[in-house]
Amino acid sequence: MQLSWQHFVGGIGLVFAAMIAWFGALWLNLQGANLWVFRICVFILLALAVLAVVWWLRNRQQAKPSGEASSRPEATSRHAAFLLAGHFSRG
Repeated sequence: MQLSWQHFVGGIGLVFAAMIAWFGALWLNLQGANLWVFRICVFILLALAVLAVVWWLRNRQQAKPSGEASSRPEATSRHAAFLLAGHFSRG
């Protein structure tokens, strides 16, 4: 697996998620079990958000058009018109 800029962004995002979870509990003056429950829940939620953004970025980069037909807008509009015409002609 090759290290890419998405991995770098994800790592920085996880560091910020950990900092927000750690200091957010202190800013709210939480103590005891509430402190740890808040830290763990906020970190998990923020980590899931960071992972979703990184996954979306990777999928977006992999889905870039590489073929000749996908780079021509008139071909895709003709295809869409063909599909709509078939849908409306059924009745």
